[in-house]
Formats: sequence, structure tokens, C-alpha cells
Amino acid sequence: MHTADVPRSPGAVRLLATVAALASMGLLGACGGGSESTDDARDTGVASVAGPKKASPSPSAQNERPLIRPDTSEGEEHRVSQVWMDCLSKKGVKMLMNADGSYKGPFRQDAPYKEAQKTCGSKEPELLEMRAAREDPEFREKADRWEKCLRAHDVKATVQDDGLLALDDSNVDEHAFTWAKKCEAEAFLAK
Repeated sequence: MHTADVPRSPGAVRLLATVAALASMGLLGACGGGSESTDDARDTGVASVAGPKKASPSPSAQNERPLIRPDTSEGEEHRVSQVWMDCLSKKGVKMLMNADGSYKGPFRQDAPYKEAQKTCGSKEPELLEMRAAREDPEFREKADRWEKCLRAHDVKATVQDDGLLALDDSNVDEHAFTWAKKCEAEAFLAK
């Protein structure tokens, strides 16, 4: 069975970094040095740790939105979308609701929505192809592969520069949506 390479969450990365830092401090502490100042340590030739420094996540990791990949389950996609829309609702944005009581989306993208996005925007799920358009130097090559795959399955579409897929109006049906997702995975997730 083939397992997918899944990126670690920022929380998992911080946990691993913390464990590594604590283990390092424990090993260095075993060398001696006690509570000597740095100048004292230089005089005696014994290494010591001045004190733990907090590792701060990189600015890009702090601003990274939840990622919706082609292999993200519908349940997970719904969950992360609900977190974002709940934030908007709590900031006063009028929301459209589904019959089951979950959020369908913002009623309109007006001034209150734009103001709420200043706080909630970091929770808005981002599609893989949109992030790739912004960050991946190989985006255009992958987008071309996506389009080629779609054409091979009789789906007329264009991948725009922002990463969004524009389907030909005569082509919007279940067949097109199915192949859009399959071809996207093939183009962006294949190694």
C-alpha cells in the first residue's frame, strides 16, 4: 500500500522543535557549567547554556491558511470551511445557512465582510492550485499538465493565472467536475 507524504501541521513542527531543543539543553546541561555567566564560562573553558530561547514560527507559517488538496475528504473540507465561516458570523457577517444548520457562505462580500476578513482571513481555506499559483515556481507547468489531462478526457477548461479553473460553459457537468479533481491531483500531487 502506498502512503501519501502528508506535511506536518505547524503545531506538530513546533512540538518536534520543542522536544529537540529540550533534549539538546539536557545534553548540554550534562556538560556542567551550572549558573555561571557567559564570561565565567569563557574563563573556565566549560560550555554552558545561557537560557532557552523561544523559537518563533516563520512569518509564512504564521499566515498560512488551511489547505484544501484534491485528496482532502469532504468532511475535512467542510470542517475547515465551517471554522472560517463561524469566525465571520461572530464578527457580524450575515451568513447563508444550509438546511442542517451549517454555514453555506457569507450573504454578501460587503464592508462588514471585508472588515471581518482582517481577523478571519487566516482561517479561510485555500485551494492547492491557488497556493501553487502564488508560491510554486513550477505552477504554470503543472497547470499545463492539468489542462492537458482535462482535454484528454474531453473537458474544455483553462487554468487561470490565479490558479482557478475556468470550465467552458457547454462543459459544466458531473463528468467535468470528476475529471477536474482527478486531473488536478495528477498534475499537482504527482511526484
